[in-house]
Amino acid sequence: MMAVPRAETLSPTALPAVRSALRLRLRPLDFLDSLQQQGDVVMFKLGRHQVYMLNNADLVRKLLTSHGHDAPKTGVMFDNVRSFLGNGLITSNGSFHLRQRRLMQPAFHHDRIVQYAKIMSEVIIERTESWQDGQRLNMDEELIGLTLAVAARCMFAAEPTRHMAEEVARWFPVLEKGVGKRTLLPIDLLYALPTPSNRRYQTAVRRLDGLIDSIIASYRASGTDRSDLLSMLLTARDDDTGDPMSDRQIHEECLSLFMAGVETTARAMCWVLHLLGQHPQIESEVHAEVDTVLGGRPATHDDLADLPYLQRVVTETLRMYPPAWLLPRQAAVDLDLGHYRIPAGSNIFTSTYLLHRDPHAYPEPERFDPDRWLPDRAKQIPRASYIPFGVGARQCIGNNFAFTEIALFLATLAGRWRMAPVPGRRVRVRAMTVLYPHPLPMTVRRRPGR
Repeated sequence: MMAVPRAETLSPTALPAVRSALRLRLRPLDFLDSLQQQGDVVMFKLGRHQVYMLNNADLVRKLLTSHGHDAPKTGVMFDNVRSFLGNGLITSNGSFHLRQRRLMQPAFHHDRIVQYAKIMSEVIIERTESWQDGQRLNMDEELIGLTLAVAARCMFAAEPTRHMAEEVARWFPVLEKGVGKRTLLPIDLLYALPTPSNRRYQTAVRRLDGLIDSIIASYRASGTDRSDLLSMLLTARDDDTGDPMSDRQIHEECLSLFMAGVETTARAMCWVLHLLGQHPQIESEVHAEVDTVLGGRPATHDDLADLPYLQRVVTETLRMYPPAWLLPRQAAVDLDLGHYRIPAGSNIFTSTYLLHRDPHAYPEPERFDPDRWLPDRAKQIPRASYIPFGVGARQCIGNNFAFTEIALFLATLAGRWRMAPVPGRRVRVRAMTVLYPHPLPMTVRRRPGR
């Protein structure tokens, strides 16, 4: 194998390491796009860390599949996350991660998704029925509230713990914002200072720890299987040893499921609304399909198979704006990827946002075109070039949960409402832990006769 050339021939050497860190924090998509122009594999410095950026879809797929265990989730982007999430699915590695995934996989089987879909529909109807015709809403905040409510009800269905779940929903956004800052700008000194945001983050950590421990203790005391996510975590047993998860591990998995499933899903919903607001003809086609299939009633899980155009809209949205836009790893051993060798200990970045906009895979990549996912056209898209939920052993365990929630939201919404962009308000792409549009004020208009 040919070794990767040294940094001065691969990376933007004119940029000091600290400046690279600031560019990644302040203008991350522009920074990564500048690296993409330099080749399939580009090395740069992030603080004191050596980072390799992979810009080739086949190399990314090889990294995430063939080298899944050789490039675990460790390194500069995960140190601060692990300090709070512990060893949950998001941050665990190796045989322990495989064990946990196997223990938790039954919670996301098809029959369970069908049950969760009923909760999703209930929450979506409750939230949207409270809207008023002509009301202006900050959709980024509104949809975070919606997905938090869905997650809390799917995780903690017991009525005695419902108020605790609402408290979890109150504090979780503070935690998620703090984690995003610590992930993209991993400078410990900044977070040791007694600033208001750091104090709020520490308060959120303490409150969430206490709340989730209290909910777990309540479930343990009752001994009742409530057919929710927490009950499944409590009753899960290792196939080889018969051992259950400890309360601490269940705590960490609850946090991981919230972290993975709340903001990513809400932001994907935001992008759907933003894109349809910019493309009224496509929105009209969604309305026509929903009207034909649903006839004015709320959508159910069984309806989704009869809404192929709506599903293509969601698929194309996840192509253009994959919430998990950056997939960081660290080489545990020397890695050979194509003609390149990446030394052990190096951090590795891949960007689904950039892969999904590769013009070699997607003609007119900046164009919102749901019909690129028609069966005959979709066959032309390289498999490695579409990974909105990751790929391999680390693919998001809740990918079907998330897609179902987004599609149910859009189907239910489209049956009754139009979402109008606010004139003169520019929507910017923001990249923190996830990719999101900000701000996203929209005016809700009830469709005639609905």
